[in-house]
Amino acid sequence: MSEWLQILQRAVEQRGLREVSTLLRRSKGCISDVLNGKYGASTKRIEERVRGELMNKTLTCPVLGEISPAKCQDEQERPFAATNPTRVAVWKACRAGCPNFRRS
Repeated sequence: MSEWLQILQRAVEQRGLREVSTLLRRSKGCISDVLNGKYGASTKRIEERVRGELMNKTLTCPVLGEISPAKCQDEQERPFAATNPTRVAVWKACRAGCPNFRRS
């Protein structure tokens, strides 16, 4: 079992499925399926969230500085908003070759 899965399993055992799923912003069913090897899609995004939220990994955002992988994912998933200069800068930076940008 990979390190991040072991960390996720330990966190669920110690904190409970509800608390961990809330922390990772994923459903209890999703977390349960990942732990039981029944998750049908790629686990890469969940792995990134575990590494950021439970293993304290950070990424460098060209606009926001040091952020967790979960924050990075959340920012990438937000729609463009021309009314907020920071959102515009983040949106442009993501799509201008940021190494952390993941196309869905």
